[in-house]
Amino acid sequence: MLRRLLILAIFLVIMLLIYFRSSGDVTVARRGVSTPSVLSKSEYVNSPGPRTPPLWQPLQVSQATLMELASSGDRTAADRLFAESMRCLKAIRMKDFFKGMDYAAWLAENRKLLEAMDPPTRARTMTTVNANIELIETSSRLCENAKAGLSDGQIYGIALAAARLGNDDATACLLGGFYDPPKMNPEQAQAFDTEAMELGRRALNNGNWNTVLALQTVYATVGVEGQTGPVSHISHADYLKVLSLLLRGTPRNASGLLPLEQQVKALKPTLSPADRFAAERWADDMYARVFFASGPAPSMNSTGCDY
Repeated sequence: MLRRLLILAIFLVIMLLIYFRSSGDVTVARRGVSTPSVLSKSEYVNSPGPRTPPLWQPLQVSQATLMELASSGDRTAADRLFAESMRCLKAIRMKDFFKGMDYAAWLAENRKLLEAMDPPTRARTMTTVNANIELIETSSRLCENAKAGLSDGQIYGIALAAARLGNDDATACLLGGFYDPPKMNPEQAQAFDTEAMELGRRALNNGNWNTVLALQTVYATVGVEGQTGPVSHISHADYLKVLSLLLRGTPRNASGLLPLEQQVKALKPTLSPADRFAAERWADDMYARVFFASGPAPSMNSTGCDY
């Protein structure tokens, strides 16, 4: 009898220990859920944030989320937002230009113009027009109602987010000033200018030809369509520097070589011998040190912000 009582007592003690241990685990677990301080550093880093929108989503829907991700340092989101925004801006522009005309109708309407061109120019023109009309069609879903979200110079904020994260082509678009700028007070305009120029120096040191092309509008006496952009530093000396660098990167058989040489020739008399010498030295150094590895310079028909 005593032995049975002892066994029963031991069994009760074991059951009580299991119960209290289980109860304690539950308490700790509950405290862990309600008390953020118990989370490890890795758990904080991996805590869920905004999710990347699916690629099929229209820009109007995904823009805000992509911008939030870009602002938090997501390079992939920043690049995607910039590329899709530039694509839609171009598609909107082409849609306004062609006004619903398909490629066959454009060919019929411009037959005499095409016949007056030399064969290479005609082929290049036809290819470009066909691609632009196709862009309207292939971008219809992505760019549906996107115009409202890209108004008032918002492309500059989108490009700036991408440029900050290392997208040098976005930097070129910032400097080129191809779109109406956003409304900025003098302090904001100065801050934008300072940062854009600093990003431009970084892009130059990365050997980005598009930035060289865009800097022409920064340093020239007039910008795009005779208007200075949000970043403007009119300087014949600096203008000669970028033209001289482009000259070094332009192949000897390129069709744009002669016009570029004529630009340089016309600009030199406006500068002192010291400024001309400094421009040549700068172009020699930049080309040998950085741009030689970047391949040939783009055509002078390129703007530095082509999408």
